[in-house]
Amino acid sequence: MPKISKKYLEFNQEIEKVIETIDAETGHFNVSDASLKNIKDMQANFIALFNEYVKPNRGSGDVKDIQDYYKIIRKALSEIQQGIKNDPTLNLTNAQKINLYIHIDALRRHKIAIPNVTPVINVLEVKHDFAIIEISVAGVGSNTEGFDRLKMPKDIHGISFDYEIVNQESPAPTEFSNHLYKTRTRFNIHFEDKDAGKDVYAKATYYGGSGNKPGESSDVFKFTVI
Repeated sequence: MPKISKKYLEFNQEIEKVIETIDAETGHFNVSDASLKNIKDMQANFIALFNEYVKPNRGSGDVKDIQDYYKIIRKALSEIQQGIKNDPTLNLTNAQKINLYIHIDALRRHKIAIPNVTPVINVLEVKHDFAIIEISVAGVGSNTEGFDRLKMPKDIHGISFDYEIVNQESPAPTEFSNHLYKTRTRFNIHFEDKDAGKDVYAKATYYGGSGNKPGESSDVFKFTVI
C-alpha cells in the first residue's frame, strides 16, 4: 500500500463539507452560481486524481498530478472562504464558520483605561535604617465591602514610588532622585546611617490599564528618619 498524504485526506473532507454547507444555505453565502459550479467541477477533478493517487500501483506522475492540482484547488477554495468571511452583509455563526472551515478569531479584550483612583501613602513604621510603606486608595477605608488593603486595585499593575531625602529645614524638593517600581502595596525603603534625622519627601503614582501607563499620583508625603 503506498503512503497516503494526510493533507489530501483532510482536504477531501474539508471541500466536501464546505460545498455541502454553501449548498444548504439560502443565498449560498453570496457565492455566485458560477463560482459554486466551478469549485464543484474542481472537486470532481481532485477526487479523480485522488483515486489514482491511492492506487497500489500508482506512478510518480500520479503523485505529481495531485500535488500540482492541490495547489490550484486549495487557492480557489481559500478565495471562496475568504470572500465569505470578509462579506460585511453576512453575520456568520460559529457553527457556520466551523462547517465552512473559516478560522474563528479569538476574542480580544478592549483596551483598558488606567483606572481613576488616587494612591495614598501610609508610613506604618520608621526606623533608622528602613521604613515600611503601604499604599492605599484614596477614599477607600478598611470597612469598605471587599476591601483588601494589600491588593492592587483592579487593572492597576504597579506603583511608582519616588522619594528624596533632604536635611531638615531644607525646602521641599521639586524633583525626586530615588525611584522604585513595586507590584505590591506594602514594601520597605532603606536608609543609610547618614540619613538619620533627615526628612523624606515621597510621591506614589499608579500604573495600569493597557500598556501599563501612569495614572493618578498621590499628594507629596513627608516623614522623618529616626
